[in-house]
Amino acid sequence: MGKSSWQEIDFATARAPDLHAVLAKMRQEGPVVSGRLHGQPAWVITRHAELRAAFKDETHFHSATIQEPLVGQTMQSMTGKRHRHNRGLVSFAFVPSAIAEMADTLVEPLAHELLSEIGSEREFDLISVFTHRFPAAVITRMLGIPVHDEKQFLDWAIKLFQFPWDPTGARAAWQSFTDYLKPILKERREAPADDLLSV
Repeated sequence: MGKSSWQEIDFATARAPDLHAVLAKMRQEGPVVSGRLHGQPAWVITRHAELRAAFKDETHFHSATIQEPLVGQTMQSMTGKRHRHNRGLVSFAFVPSAIAEMADTLVEPLAHELLSEIGSEREFDLISVFTHRFPAAVITRMLGIPVHDEKQFLDWAIKLFQFPWDPTGARAAWQSFTDYLKPILKERREAPADDLLSV
């Protein structure tokens, strides 16, 4: 595959069963290769060292440029002292001992729970029945969002990831999520629980 052909692959929407082989070929061309994302020209960073450097480079790759137009300032788009302060508020949930406990009490049981729903099915779409749902379910249960609303949370999250390519859908999802959270946050302020929304 020649260098110009990477433009033929839209890395946001194309079905790529040989994705790892494609990325390996791109990686041979260099650490940064031109590609396409949601129909727009894009740069694909193919190597770990360069990607790590980009994440640390707030001058050229400021995280706020993607998130803040939609959701305002969050901990992910904060830098410096403000980021350290807000990260400190929730860091207790991510220390090694907490992660180890969570693996036993949440992550592993949840994986078994979702896999048990597959039952005796011999063929299924792993992405839709597990890969999409599992991380979203871990996050919602850490936050303290009611389990019966996990599917709705996942639908909103997927819509948010479509920003800025679908700004209308993403903004509608963000507004719905914000309206949904308001009564839950009010309840947590009055009666804190053992979850991250109560922090």
